[in-house]
Amino acid sequence: MPKTQRKHNSVHSVVLKKAWKEMWHHKTWWVLGFFAAFLNTGGVIDALTNVLRHVKDVNSIHEHVLYNTPGLLFVTEYLGRLSESSSGRIAITSIAIVILLVGIAILSVWSQSALFMRFGSRKKKHALTSHKADSKTLWHVFVTNIFAKACLVILTNLFAAAMLVFAASNLDWHVLGRFGTFVVFIPIILIVGYLSTFGVIEIVVKKKPLHTALLDAWELLKAHWLTITEMALVLFLISLGFVVAYIVSLLVIIVIYVILFMLAVTLSPTFLVIPVMIIGSLAVVLLLAAFIGAFTTFAYASWYHLYKHLGGKLPIYSKTHRILAKHVPGLIR
Repeated sequence: MPKTQRKHNSVHSVVLKKAWKEMWHHKTWWVLGFFAAFLNTGGVIDALTNVLRHVKDVNSIHEHVLYNTPGLLFVTEYLGRLSESSSGRIAITSIAIVILLVGIAILSVWSQSALFMRFGSRKKKHALTSHKADSKTLWHVFVTNIFAKACLVILTNLFAAAMLVFAASNLDWHVLGRFGTFVVFIPIILIVGYLSTFGVIEIVVKKKPLHTALLDAWELLKAHWLTITEMALVLFLISLGFVVAYIVSLLVIIVIYVILFMLAVTLSPTFLVIPVMIIGSLAVVLLLAAFIGAFTTFAYASWYHLYKHLGGKLPIYSKTHRILAKHVPGLIR
């Protein structure tokens, strides 16, 4: 096997090592990762499993749309309480909610672009406020995220509707129909996730307009869809490892909290109980935020470095392709 081919056999391991190194050595980036996760955690398979879980648990399409369309349940409950509140309180609350949501969206979009810019820059690695993105770039990143979210909501609801139709059917081929629904919708959901991720990279790194970025992301996906899917699966497995590590860390914090709480109750004045409770609650929240930020940073770095490898001059072969090449001579030239 040629030397260049052997070098690129380990594209996933090379990408993951670079991503882990950047994530671990630049922990200040976890702050950006935490805010970026509000719109996209970088885990494409995670989004797919969320869709499948929601579809599995749904009992009616109305229930599915209500509980799994972001913000719809809150808006419904909020509108139901309008008649119970004064007009001044309604106006103030509505304005505050809109400002909060807009602020979170802007911060998340800025964090996404800041992370991708840092992966490709050797300067100001640790500075959180050094990134300056023009409004056009941020707007295109925002539109890409909203487009992806809207597509996922529509696809999820259509998926749920189709599954419910086949589940309620007494026809003999309903199992085949449900299988066909999976075959049709799952690739589309994955494609939306891939396009949004690589589209954002094209917009931020290459400064391309939205339309061109999505087209180029589509061309990249067509050429390397198997390698990209393998990376998505690897990131999903790694995310499970992050979940396990979080649970273990959480149990350690709970044990320490219980010990401190018992000591505060039995050996210390009563006023120390409240600080212990506050510190314990903050520790749990900060731990969750740290793990979310760390994984999002790692996932973004993985996608960025995979993007750089796929855009290189040397050929990239997926792991599946290389395994098949061992049994099919001439598959890789």
